[in-house]
Amino acid sequence: MEEVGRVVEIKGHLAKVVIPTKEACKKCGACLITALGKEAVAEAENLARAKVGDMVKLEIREKTALFAALILYGVPLLFFFGGYFLGLYLGKLFQISGEGPAIFSAFLLLILSLLPINFLYGPRSKKASRYYPVITEIIEEGGSNQK
Repeated sequence: MEEVGRVVEIKGHLAKVVIPTKEACKKCGACLITALGKEAVAEAENLARAKVGDMVKLEIREKTALFAALILYGVPLLFFFGGYFLGLYLGKLFQISGEGPAIFSAFLLLILSLLPINFLYGPRSKKASRYYPVITEIIEEGGSNQK
């Protein structure tokens, strides 16, 4: 998946890029893009050594986006269903009637599943850097035109 945007800030090897949003960007989140109205801000690895003001091409590898989606959606879903069945088992073990324990433990494990995901793949994690989009090309240099 490729996007085009303008570099607005450089921080070390990362660049903040403003991208005109599409409807899909608001729902996905796989590439760590934050949608702000009609524009989105993405932190991207600056492999092309772009400067502030440059128009650049960002690439989000499909394999990376699919793996990120699997982690963000698949793991919590597994924890949710695992929690449900664990709650059913514990309810029967402690002779509690109804689905209350199952529903409670399903949501508890769903919430608890987000903690290791955030720790391992959150913005502060070094592992998260492999999910950043990559600036692959400078389309138009604009750094010298900025005031």
